[in-house]
Amino acid sequence: MPESWTTVAAEVAAAIADVGLAMTLRKPPLTGPATPFDTTPVGSPRDFTIYAVPDSERVRDTGGTLIGVTRETLMVSAIGVVPEKADQVLVQGTWREVESVERLWHGGIDLLYTLGLVK
Repeated sequence: MPESWTTVAAEVAAAIADVGLAMTLRKPPLTGPATPFDTTPVGSPRDFTIYAVPDSERVRDTGGTLIGVTRETLMVSAIGVVPEKADQVLVQGTWREVESVERLWHGGIDLLYTLGLVK
């Protein structure tokens, strides 16, 4: 029986919401309405609630030596909004810019995103 990737994405989102933290993802202001029905004023940032699992990894150089840099990441469910570089996330009361976005997908369905944050 083939896998339903939509069902898998919903299960991943439920798991992240269950163990993750509710955070605010802020998208930069639009230059114009996203759709003819969009009532968001032009120039206003758009906020979305996301659920994320924070993580960090120590960065190594090409030889495998730790270089003293820690990369902070968030694992975010793919339900509701697509995060992009230059979005911001409110982490423990501080707005942090999204530096990188890695998408995990299968069967044409986004399952989750890993966001790298600017220190």
